[in-house]
Formats: sequence, structure tokens, C-alpha cells
Amino acid sequence: MLLTIDIGNSRTVAGVFAAGTGPKAEPDPLWAWPADASVDAEKLQQTLADRPIRRVYIASVVPVATRLWQAAVRDVLNTTPVVIGAEHGELVGLTPQVAATVGADRIANAVAARTLYGRNCIVVDFGTATNLDIVRQGQFVGGAISPGLEISAAALFATAARLQPVQLAVPESVVGHDTTTAIQAGLLYGEAGKVDALVRATMQELNMNALMTTVIATGGLSPLMEPLCRQVNCLDPNLTLKGLHHLAQAPSR
Repeated sequence: MLLTIDIGNSRTVAGVFAAGTGPKAEPDPLWAWPADASVDAEKLQQTLADRPIRRVYIASVVPVATRLWQAAVRDVLNTTPVVIGAEHGELVGLTPQVAATVGADRIANAVAARTLYGRNCIVVDFGTATNLDIVRQGQFVGGAISPGLEISAAALFATAARLQPVQLAVPESVVGHDTTTAIQAGLLYGEAGKVDALVRATMQELNMNALMTTVIATGGLSPLMEPLCRQVNCLDPNLTLKGLHHLAQAPSR
């Protein structure tokens, strides 16, 4: 079995893939922890129970958390996890110099997108940041990084004295009829509008045919945001873990 771990700024997600499963397999089971949750060998041992994990692949954008998870994996499983790095970007056409500046989660997303959805894809990752990762003709050509929905909400409530935090939920109307629904409409429909504008501009600039391009929503907030984004035509919340699964199956370098 393969344990895949995606360490982000807001949460850590882990999933197990059975040996011999194909690229379309879903992680089973799946766990998620807040970013500030402690990681130690005892907790990992309890989580994995008696699962026969043989390999571990990690994508991380939080170096301190990476080291904690590496230590816990070594203690519990007596194996050294593979941490996605610049060399893995070669699978999607990145030079080591460029890949070293790209987050491991974005490399995993690009690998999974090309494997599962074809040579022309745009991944919209709704996490701490909202990232666009562009795969054109099978190559990762770049993208965009913007503040995520939760960051925008936190900034609004921190700087507007009379606005109180609200639940991030889709209101019945884009026109808010009280302060709560007005905030919800502005945050969620505003985020969707931003994403749609970025996707349209990307396809125009790169001459990508909209009918031939799969736009995939992933990340923790993707189930909430995908129905609001007109340019998104696919929902795959576990795309990053699937990318790690594919990387684990790729020939060794």
C-alpha cells in the first residue's frame, strides 16, 4: 500500500492507495487534519492501524511540517518517505531550475491532470491560496496564485470594524438582503468571478480551445466553489493525492 500526504498551509490531507491500483483510483481511506495539529509517531500509528504501508510520498509547502511528518513516518513505518522535489517536475516538462520554484502540490496537480484529463488542462486549486496550474500540450507552462477564499474573508473581517465573521456558504441570491448574505455573496461569487476571469484570460493568451480544455477544481474548498464557477467543468477534490500516486508509479530516475 501507498500512503500519500499533502501538507498545506491550512490543512494536511492523507490517503492510502492499494497496491496495483490504476491512475483513476481514489484514496481509501482519507484523513484530514488542521494545519496546526501536532504530528507524532503515536498519532500516526493509531491512524494507520494495521494497514501494510510499504511506501510514502509527500507533497508539502510547509518545511517545518515536512520534517515532522518525515520523522513520524520513519518511526512508525521504518521507511524513508519520498518528498516531491524539483526532479519530479521533469514529468511535466519543467527544468530543475524552474521546478525548484514551484510548489510540490502544483507539480503533483499537473502530473495528475495530464494523466487523468489529457494534454490540455487548467487546475484550479481552492486552498489557502487559489492557484491556477496550466498544462498545455502535456507540459506545465505556469499559472497564477491569488489569495484564497478564507484569506480574503479573514482580511475583510480583520480590517472592517463592523463586519463580523460569517459562515462560508452560498447565499440564495447574488444580491445580499442583509449583511451576512451580502458578505457571503461578495466572497463566494467574487471568488468565482475571479477564477472565471483568470481561466478565460489564460485560454485566450495561450490559444487554448475551450472545448478541448478540461478545467478541474480541486482542493479543500472545491466542492463549495465548483458549482459557482462557469469555466470549471470537472470536480476532483483529491487530485493532489492522485498526482502523488502517479509519481509513485513512475519509473525511477
